[in-house]
Amino acid sequence: MAEYVSLFAVGELEEGGMRRVIAGEEALVIIRQGGEWFALADCCSHETSRLSEGYLEEGKLCCALHGAAFDLRSGEAVRPPAFEGIAAYPVRIEEGMVQVAIGEQDDRG
Repeated sequence: MAEYVSLFAVGELEEGGMRRVIAGEEALVIIRQGGEWFALADCCSHETSRLSEGYLEEGKLCCALHGAAFDLRSGEAVRPPAFEGIAAYPVRIEEGMVQVAIGEQDDRG
């Protein structure tokens, strides 16, 4: 069973923003886009660079190094040079705090 961990207050990340966090032993990037929250592994599957240093497109997190893109919901690779997806984690908002489930990857993809 997944354990949700509180990361930060909702107001600390504006719409269209992203933030690197460590949850348990996982480096994640938390994204707020289109009124929704997403949590993805903060490591590009093409070359090990931090995705939190990249940029957002509609529904995608893009690597600054070579432009690989990953679906925000599933972590699926949607643009080369990455062909392998990255982990996506469940996110919820509880009592004004952004929380992520560690130890469980999301199977929405």
